[in-house]
Amino acid sequence: MADAEKKGFLIIGKTKVSSKELAQLSRISEKKCKKLVEELENNGVFSRDENGFIFSRRMVRDAGISRKSAENGKKGGNPALTQNGDRGLTPGLTKGLNPTRIKAEAEAEAEERINKKEKTNSLGAGKHTRPDWVEKFIPLGNEILEIVGKDPSRERVDFGIVRQWLADAHDRGYSAEQAREVILDVIRTRCERGSGKGKLPRWFNTPVQEALASGAIAASEATAAAAEPEWTRQMGKDYTLYARNAIGRQERPISMREFQTAWMAQHNIPQGDAA
Repeated sequence: MADAEKKGFLIIGKTKVSSKELAQLSRISEKKCKKLVEELENNGVFSRDENGFIFSRRMVRDAGISRKSAENGKKGGNPALTQNGDRGLTPGLTKGLNPTRIKAEAEAEAEERINKKEKTNSLGAGKHTRPDWVEKFIPLGNEILEIVGKDPSRERVDFGIVRQWLADAHDRGYSAEQAREVILDVIRTRCERGSGKGKLPRWFNTPVQEALASGAIAASEATAAAAEPEWTRQMGKDYTLYARNAIGRQERPISMREFQTAWMAQHNIPQGDAA
């Protein structure tokens, strides 16, 4: 993109780079390439123009600034200085500034702040205060690496997905030890079958999310069978179906508590009847 004819755009010549071409350049499968590009786009790492061309906002902005500076150089230098006339080289505090550049940089910085905020919200951070064990995810991440056959001291891994699992488990009512047992059980099972050996934590996302959803319902149904009314069992089954469908669409399910509140309202069950 830095060497492209239109700097900052993912193009070859003037042609859009296809998924197949990008996969070949990256030496990965086209299927994996599409998945990774989708992940980058969902996290606001790049943008697309009106024709669907991928571009880097920062690279395009920097290219524009460089181009403008080059044009000013051909005219004799910074117009904020050369156009002062008889007022000397030192302009006033505001008159010497380049409003176009200031506006562009301010807009870019605002956009980056929004993207960072959206990314943080998408990972569940800041939704509400969570206990310390949700934030202490690195030890669990290292346990996962050991199970899959990797050396934690040699691997540089983003354990953000592990933190997300713990946050989701907390939202569904798990304790720290319950969450750890469910997550590690999924990892061990996949590795014993052979499919999970050598994989990084993010590879296990779907089975872990499904296990957390099913496990929360199993615990709920056990409690319901002992002391709660019959409707809780149906609510649990409905949540399991909802969570699995959401995960299949690569969406983050809402917590069981949120689902229960909406479900009770839909079925005209007084909130006071909830456990």
